[in-house]
Amino acid sequence: MKKELLKKSLIIYLLLVFLLASGGSLFARELSLEEALAFALENNRNLRSAYEELQRQEKNLEDPVQLKWQVDLGANYSQDITGDKQPKPGNSSSNAYSINISADKSYLSGLRLSPGLNIKEGGDPSFSINITKSLYPLVPTDLARGIYKGELELIKARRNFAASKVSALLSWIETYFNLERMNSRLEIYQQNLQKAETNLERVLAREEIGDAGENDILLARLSLENARYSLQEAENNLENLRFNFLQELGFAPEEELVIRDNTSYLEGLRSKAEAHLEEFLAQDRSSLMELVKKNNARLEANLVEREILGQELDWLKKEGGPRVNLNSNYSSATDNLRVGLNLSYALYDGGQHKQAVEDKEKALAENLLNYEEIYRQLEQELKQKLDKLELAFMALRRGELNIARSQNELELAEKQLALGHINYLDYQEKWVAAAEARISLQSLEDDLFMTSLDFLNFLDQELLSELIGGVE
Repeated sequence: MKKELLKKSLIIYLLLVFLLASGGSLFARELSLEEALAFALENNRNLRSAYEELQRQEKNLEDPVQLKWQVDLGANYSQDITGDKQPKPGNSSSNAYSINISADKSYLSGLRLSPGLNIKEGGDPSFSINITKSLYPLVPTDLARGIYKGELELIKARRNFAASKVSALLSWIETYFNLERMNSRLEIYQQNLQKAETNLERVLAREEIGDAGENDILLARLSLENARYSLQEAENNLENLRFNFLQELGFAPEEELVIRDNTSYLEGLRSKAEAHLEEFLAQDRSSLMELVKKNNARLEANLVEREILGQELDWLKKEGGPRVNLNSNYSSATDNLRVGLNLSYALYDGGQHKQAVEDKEKALAENLLNYEEIYRQLEQELKQKLDKLELAFMALRRGELNIARSQNELELAEKQLALGHINYLDYQEKWVAAAEARISLQSLEDDLFMTSLDFLNFLDQELLSELIGGVE
């Protein structure tokens, strides 16, 4: 009875030791690929920094600090140190102090309010207010222009941020594929190592009965070392890629985390992408360029810049004439209200205004030329992406043939090894080549998928954002 109890205790102890030793892998946290990508969109350092900058721009436009009250406080103190130190009639002291509180507020319409409060020693507090308003030319104030340009720049910033998110998602999906292929290679090299160990045992057994010589043993040991080297290299590459992948996603690289596509996210994305790809490839190139023209971020940025330049040119032309400002002020110290108009005209500015107009016209003309240049570049880029798609399809067909060839060579090598016509090193090479061919075909399928996503992103980024999900 005691022996049986001791035996059970030993088994439980060994089981606990095993669980504690391998707890990291047994209890590793598991996430679906879709969950990992959603987490990365929120936690990737570069995207988070870009999002915070975008929020800052939006806040500055929604609530510009330039439109808020600006308040200043000033204090003065003076004392006579020479001359007649006796106070003059009406003054109780040769010392004097004053406190001034001034405020200022600007409006987008050009109206500016400047109230103030003055407190002097021995006197009553006085209040004043000054009001100014530009009446002519009828152009926005510098503040209004800045907000106008900021709103258009915000459109570009939002588009660029959305593009960054899509680009990051595509990069992470591609890295996930690379990790999957590396895991597959790791399994191959583990099997290869087991086969090499078994082969060495077989050769050593043959040596004992005089059926294998020194060269056979050396070849078997070399095959084993090759297998160990390949396995170690694969483990190192996998570890490095996994570290970088988790860091990019915003996870701690040392965290025990398993990411699997257990929700068939990629399968669904692949199916939707193939349907849209088939639809687009049925169109001619001019129709595809119309899509690019409508959706391309570079062209959109050029048009935004053109709108800004055109508006600035219009403002410049209106500013070449006279200026009329309304001024009004009131002071409680004198109980006096004044209203006036101020007219000014630059009789001669050395040609500065004319030069400014010409520079803006030149910038606008360059913008038009840049648009044409970008459009031609996009036409060439469309051709390159179509060519890349065609090559990806061709590479896939070639990969299928390569699998058939390598499998045939492996079957032949197995027969030759059994007959003793080739050594195990030659057979090992054929076995690894056949296994690599299967992985290469999977990689080619992944490459075609990623090339398709890149093509859809080029044609219509918003469409791809909807397909991928998680991108506003």
